[in-house]
Amino acid sequence: MDNPDEYLLEADRPIALEAARARLLQVVSGTVWITASGIPEDVFLQAGAVYQIPINGRILIDALHGKAQVQVQPVSGFWARLLDRFGQPLPRGSATRSSLRATSR
Repeated sequence: MDNPDEYLLEADRPIALEAARARLLQVVSGTVWITASGIPEDVFLQAGAVYQIPINGRILIDALHGKAQVQVQPVSGFWARLLDRFGQPLPRGSATRSSLRATSR
């Protein structure tokens, strides 16, 4: 695989990725908030989580509290074809906005 792109994020200063499908996002430190165009639920990931970016449009990534570090790298070959065909469920350790509301009641 190619070397990953690394991003250091600060709360309330999101970065935008365009055409990011078939890329894996790994949270190295902190907690991030991901919003993807065309996807109704936001995703929240903690350090150690890996997320397959599900769309080829724009996604916004922001640190939820303080700072966070993420790595983004392309998936190629067999794994890219597999992910394109079957998609990716939410990773372990992640939450959507609606699941957070349900657990806070």
